[in-house]
Amino acid sequence: MQQRSVVRNLDVRADGVVAARLALEESTPLLYLERLRLAGGEPLAVDRVWLPARRAAPLLEVDFSHTALYDELARRCGVRLSGGHERIRAVVPGPGERRLLGIGSGIAAFAIERLGCSGEQPVEWRTTLVRGDRFTVTAQFSSRGGYQVDVTGSG
Repeated sequence: MQQRSVVRNLDVRADGVVAARLALEESTPLLYLERLRLAGGEPLAVDRVWLPARRAAPLLEVDFSHTALYDELARRCGVRLSGGHERIRAVVPGPGERRLLGIGSGIAAFAIERLGCSGEQPVEWRTTLVRGDRFTVTAQFSSRGGYQVDVTGSG
């Protein structure tokens, strides 16, 4: 499916809660990127990303409508994510988010929170709201491989 994004915000701002999640001083400037992610021309997700501005400032010049954040973060800033953790939970979106995603009041969504790290250093805090009717979480388990999760968007 063809993917593209509508960039809703790309700027530098302070957010004490997010800065603390990134193990930074609360007044630290953060690059903020908010996108409406589209798959096949239809809304799939609202994605909000915060990165330390001192490391990510070159991204202010990027057109994120057709390019991937992690590719540009590596190419322009020399930052590669090496790990982190995510929390995925079901939510009922509010009216504004339902309008953005093009869904009715009866459709649930997945809220994803991600802390991305480069080595041991947190460098990304991301929240993503994904339409529940176009997204699947699948898990496999075995005595050898343990528990593995596969997350896919669906059309």
